[in-house]
Amino acid sequence: MDAELQLGASVFEDQCIDCHKSGGASAPMALYSSVHAPDPTNVLVSVLDGIRPPRGALERSMPGRDRQINDEEMVALLKFIRARYSKEPAWEGLEKTVAAVRG
Repeated sequence: MDAELQLGASVFEDQCIDCHKSGGASAPMALYSSVHAPDPTNVLVSVLDGIRPPRGALERSMPGRDRQINDEEMVALLKFIRARYSKEPAWEGLEKTVAAVRG
């Protein structure tokens, strides 16, 4: 595994693993259509802002990680998520996408 994927795996371990773990009850990331989509923006926004189900819904929420993950770590995390949970080709231009979404 290259250094950037290792960084992404480390960020995933530090920030995401409690809910997105293998084995046991977890959020099955490989089933999320956004992980397989040609554009990483939905995954990125979900990580930055979190996910809040509608009031009264039984779905799980996810806290945002905007302040916990810097741009370099976010790019590495997105690369790791795509490589680990999808058979689709790597997302291109992640640095620009992260910069644009973070504005």
